[in-house]
Amino acid sequence: MSASAQIFGRDSFIARAIHGLGTPTWPLRKLEGMLGLTPAKADAPTLNLDPGQSSTYGAFITRTHGTIGQSGNIFWLEGNQLRAVVKKAKKGGKGGGAPAGTATVSYFATFAVGLCEGPIAGVRRIWVGPDLVYDAGSDDLETIIASNQALANFKLYLGSDTQLPDPRIQADRGVANTPAYTGLAYLVVRDLALANYGNSIQGAQIKVEVVGSATELGLRKLSEVEIQGFPSQYVMRPYQSGDGSVFNFYAYDPVAGYTVVGGEYIPNDERLIQISLAGKITRGSAPTSEPLRPQIVSSGAITVQAGTMGDLKVWIPEYFANFAIGAGRQIIPIGTLTNRDTTSVSGSDGDLTANLATEVGRYLQGMAISPDGLLCLILTAPSSFGTTRTADRYFIVDRAATVIESGSVTGDVTDVFLAGSTSGNGNGSMCWSGSYGWAASGIGGNALRVAHFSIANGNLVSTALANQSAPGIGYVAAALDSGVFYVAHKSGSSMYWSVYTSLPAVSLVDVPLSTIVSAEASLSNIIGPDDIDATLLTEAVSGYRITSNGSIRNALEPLRTLYQFDVYPSGYKIKFRSRGTASVVTIPIGDLAADTQLEESREMDSQLPQRVTVQYLDRNRDYDQNEQSDDRIGVEAVDTQDTSIQVVMSGNQAKQIAQKLLNRAWLERTSFAFQLPPIYGYLEPSDVITIDADYASYELHLDSVNPDSDGLISCSGVPNNASLYTSVAVGDEGQQAPVTIPLAGASLLATLDIPLIDETLQNSPGFVSAMTGYTNGYPGGAVFRSNDEGQTWTDLQGFTGKATLGYARNALTANSGALIDQGSALIVDLISGALESVTQDQMLAGANFAAYGADTRWEIIRFQNAALQVDGSYQLTRLVRGDKGTEWATGLHQAGDLFVLLDDPDNAFIGLPVETIGLSRLYRGVTSGQTIDTASDQELTYRGVNLRPLSPAYPVGSRNNSADLAVSVTRRSRLSSSWWITGVSAPVGETTVAYEWDVMSGATVKRTISSSTPARRSGH
Repeated sequence: MSASAQIFGRDSFIARAIHGLGTPTWPLRKLEGMLGLTPAKADAPTLNLDPGQSSTYGAFITRTHGTIGQSGNIFWLEGNQLRAVVKKAKKGGKGGGAPAGTATVSYFATFAVGLCEGPIAGVRRIWVGPDLVYDAGSDDLETIIASNQALANFKLYLGSDTQLPDPRIQADRGVANTPAYTGLAYLVVRDLALANYGNSIQGAQIKVEVVGSATELGLRKLSEVEIQGFPSQYVMRPYQSGDGSVFNFYAYDPVAGYTVVGGEYIPNDERLIQISLAGKITRGSAPTSEPLRPQIVSSGAITVQAGTMGDLKVWIPEYFANFAIGAGRQIIPIGTLTNRDTTSVSGSDGDLTANLATEVGRYLQGMAISPDGLLCLILTAPSSFGTTRTADRYFIVDRAATVIESGSVTGDVTDVFLAGSTSGNGNGSMCWSGSYGWAASGIGGNALRVAHFSIANGNLVSTALANQSAPGIGYVAAALDSGVFYVAHKSGSSMYWSVYTSLPAVSLVDVPLSTIVSAEASLSNIIGPDDIDATLLTEAVSGYRITSNGSIRNALEPLRTLYQFDVYPSGYKIKFRSRGTASVVTIPIGDLAADTQLEESREMDSQLPQRVTVQYLDRNRDYDQNEQSDDRIGVEAVDTQDTSIQVVMSGNQAKQIAQKLLNRAWLERTSFAFQLPPIYGYLEPSDVITIDADYASYELHLDSVNPDSDGLISCSGVPNNASLYTSVAVGDEGQQAPVTIPLAGASLLATLDIPLIDETLQNSPGFVSAMTGYTNGYPGGAVFRSNDEGQTWTDLQGFTGKATLGYARNALTANSGALIDQGSALIVDLISGALESVTQDQMLAGANFAAYGADTRWEIIRFQNAALQVDGSYQLTRLVRGDKGTEWATGLHQAGDLFVLLDDPDNAFIGLPVETIGLSRLYRGVTSGQTIDTASDQELTYRGVNLRPLSPAYPVGSRNNSADLAVSVTRRSRLSSSWWITGVSAPVGETTVAYEWDVMSGATVKRTISSSTPARRSGH
């Protein structure tokens, strides 16, 4: 082949990525010989498999193929420095506040990391230091939510030719000084907290899983569970608690009917249901207050009013309508019965009206509020209820009730917005987040349909059906948070909790080896794609990268080592062919030139490797380096051969490669040289031939085929064995890295102004606190207090573990507390922790203390038996009621009361100054790593309940023959006692003791008598 077919190296092409991303490295260097004419040896260049994150001017821009882990090169740091945030802390109380005058400095960084040459399909995973913070391929619910939350700190540019400059870089450097870095895939990291990384960018190494090609998974159903305990309830009025961990909706029993009060339809049997991400009920109780109800307004009008929580509330003229409150993430209603003609929309700022005169006769099917306060309406085509709509319309309305955009909704989403089944007894829910809307609706029969559609143009993105065995899906309540759509729906006699997502998720796709080889070879300035033939390479590559400047040959050599293929000139093309092919011709030894016929040379054993080690990128180890070795036993050789390959593979693949390389080295220790007559001129390098002699048969792989001036063809080759290229060796797979990302979630704080069970603290002002989280990855939290109505906050107490607490599903009735309550059973749904049964003696000795109730009505109980139920709840029986002087609260309970196990070591006592008794203060339970604004206020007025002496109990009176009245009582103490068993009175526990006796006549106090003993005698 002519010299014009030679392949040249290419420059670093970094001129396309100016401002710190590299400079040209001229001149071009010529390859070491014609590509493919040198045989594929058993060795390969040793490369640095993990270059790590850098910040180098002129750094090479990595080329990637397939899916591979990639660190980058930092080329921009906002302000060229870290951002420091100083927080001064005041001295707290006995709960462990920071000393006065201390200040904490937190560091944050905003920077850009150049990843690789673009364009790429996306990024599947992101690591910061050792922590996985984003995973777009996970089916774990908490990982998906945590990943979506982490996206707020990252902005990915795919490296397209049309990408725009980053606004944050423009703000720092100026618009004129900020290019778009077209052709470069890079990641902008925004306001990254460096506390966990040594307050240094060096500790916060950014590593991503670059995806060259992938298949997007689209709308996915993550889970579905049956909600236990509410079989006949209809769901309605969904809303979110605002912490992203618990969702709320109301359920009511249609059999119980409803009552009209003040123009509102109020169900007679209604419950508030709080449910966690995984579908576990955290509270199911009658609502303590009625937050919102569908308001009956005039037909044809929907009134949007300012909400008490700062968000919009939407009222709809249907008493079975669904609605919710909140900005963006919340669901607003879909009416379910009749009378849904819509002609006007009233604004929240005054009574402005936007008449939709051209839409008269259409039916309202859905409403949602965006994060910026815009209202989206979906209206059906003007046709009868229960029929399929084919021309749904959407309208986007601002707070002034001005229609700012409208259009048609296309695709199967029209069925979704048909609120209910053909029988007209269903409903649906809709919400809006960013550029997309979500909807869920029963569509009749036994199916729930979920749709994900574009708000901008109404185009359907994807739909999913959730089929249930029970027919009659009718009522739906849903919520949207962090890219996850939660749906509670009734199906037959059951209630279900389903979870969907359409977050960008990818299914990894391997890249054909022929595609990579062709792409790299085509980088030559001399030949083009038409000059390359790689069709005979049928293998697939998981991932491959080129991390340094060099020749094209150096880029292809690792692939040749791994996949065992040859490169050779054939006519006017450069061809690539895998090893292990069959012999193409059998040549009698008599056809060889007569001088030497077959010249043989042999390498010494001492020059051959005894062990071959292959170092590679292990996907199971997050693309860190791993290695596999193969040994040849019983030989004199002692040398080792190490091969580093920038290719993603499994342990089995690497072990098989090591075995092939070792076997090839020993097989090809012998080489042959010979000459053939012109009739064999069709042979090419990499062909396999068989030379047949009387004494032996040689199967040879041709390394070179060169015509001589005398017409003969000089050839060289090595022994060939096709079976060598097939290996079933099994390697040691790398340990699988954690595949989930912990989700911190919100904290639930319980502040308990109660009698204490810890006698060492009985005389200390303060209250008991317990804290937990709703997620598996909850990291703990801290309690903060504000003495100035939320203007400033002081940290009081940290928590590292989860307390044992939950909600009571039922309400216990009043009880004197005189005997063990053997007839009552308390059903408790725990958010965290576990309960266990004890013996009666253990219970009476102080085990299984719990606080049950709410502020100002706490009852202290003890329980002997804790039976775990099928639905995950606990049934508590054999109860000590009204302990520690709380018998007065035994009849004040409600379903949904809080339950806190008091002898949990994760609880804490927060000390307070004496002067705070009777003062109201605000408290917040903040999850570790989150800001104070993420938690909600919790008001507590400390009344010093733990400091109050207990009133006497069990009065006994008698009269003697003189009609004198003798009265005695049983003295009680804040200290523990064993009087249940021994009858011995409890220790006093107070400095002084005094009693007051009121002499009553009916309800009138006639006389008050004081004494220092628990007994009194009065004359007639």
